Amino acid sequence: MKYNQLIFLLILPLISVVYAEPPANDDLTGAIEIVVPYNHTQSTTSSTVAESELSASCTASGASVWYQYTPSKDENFVVDTFDSDYDTVLAIWEGDEHPLFEIACNDDGMDGISQSQLNTTLTGETNYFISVNGFNNETGTLEFHANVLEPLSNDKLSKAINIGDTFPYSHRQQTNTASIEPKELLSKCATNSSNSVWYQYKPKKEKTLVLDTFGSNYDTVLSVWIGKKHPLKKELICNDDDSNDSDDGEVEEENIQSQLNMTFTAGETYYINISHLLLNEPTENDILVFNVTVASSATDLDDPDELDESAVVGMGIHPTGVFFDTNTYFISQIKTDSGLSGNHLTFAQTDNVTLSATIQVDPSHVGKEADILIVAVYKKGTSQVQFMRDDVDWKDWGFQMDLLTAVESKALPETLETIVYSGPFSVLGLNFPVQFTIYVGYRLENGDIIFNGIEPLDFEVQ
Repeated sequence: MKYNQLIFLLILPLISVVYAEPPANDDLTGAIEIVVPYNHTQSTTSSTVAESELSASCTASGASVWYQYTPSKDENFVVDTFDSDYDTVLAIWEGDEHPLFEIACNDDGMDGISQSQLNTTLTGETNYFISVNGFNNETGTLEFHANVLEPLSNDKLSKAINIGDTFPYSHRQQTNTASIEPKELLSKCATNSSNSVWYQYKPKKEKTLVLDTFGSNYDTVLSVWIGKKHPLKKELICNDDDSNDSDDGEVEEENIQSQLNMTFTAGETYYINISHLLLNEPTENDILVFNVTVASSATDLDDPDELDESAVVGMGIHPTGVFFDTNTYFISQIKTDSGLSGNHLTFAQTDNVTLSATIQVDPSHVGKEADILIVAVYKKGTSQVQFMRDDVDWKDWGFQMDLLTAVESKALPETLETIVYSGPFSVLGLNFPVQFTIYVGYRLENGDIIFNGIEPLDFEVQ
């Protein structure tokens, strides 16, 4: 394959190699030390239970993996396994070795789900162990999230939290003690709601945002208002339960959390309200997660001011196969001379296409030596071939990690930008139609690989 300009690119998604050995954090001695906020993805296949290890009191479970956390001060700590693909059990423990002393545990975080969530107050300068077990010894892909709940401060409109103008934005807090103010209007989406909290947004320029409460553990109502005091002048938009629609327009799944998409006008002050739908009484465990992201269709990659907002966080993987979080962000962008722009596009083989990749390097990696990696997965029907790029040409790879070579090695700058390919695909001599997935990334000297696994370049050529 011939590419006009090619600097670096990625590293595969299909790093789902099955390891016979237990995970590195299978026992206390390998417990992963965390700093909040913390997110971690790993396989729990082959995980075990140590001798003298106690089972969480919530329910019978096994196949444990371990994390370790020491807060610097007293904290309202929350941890969950939402989006894991198996039935989990969470517990927090004190002690230095098995058998530990259990502080709290949870089997199912919400009605109707098999993942777990718990929150409790932790004492500063105290070491805690966190176990994630599988109900009935189940294993799978674990999504582990830990955070600290902020104290309730935005119960009143006058105390609305300013979300700023840098995204993504996320805020967590307990809302069970929130109230409804005198003269406060209720959303037309749910007139039987309570326990409202407020956020404020004043954009510097017109911007389309996606607001959601995904990750919250109660039934939310989300609305956007304008005005200066209660009763506010007007409710602009609201949503009770977000729905996922199928291709034929039928509702496939409905969430009790909320989501809405709205274009905000520059210079206008907006108030965002989140309340509790009164189908069930609020409890002391009500946890709100409020998220704001830039709508993908609203991002102009030619504007350098928008670079951070259009980027998608990358993925990291240790040489052992354990995934970890990173502060490296990636932008994968495809443009054609016919006017198409974005990612996940379909275009003709005669179209002039520009494939670009931009990496905003994790600040802790800036200046370090790294191998720039490029991997392309070529799919035709049910067959696929994997190629890697070295400093000269494309070569057959076959997902052999020990053979993965680099385009180049260099000290990492703050931002890496490259044109991955520019021109028509008709010159490549392929049997069309074909599907391409391209990954961009870098490998540090310790073997850690950072790549755009969440949003690779993905397109079809017809």
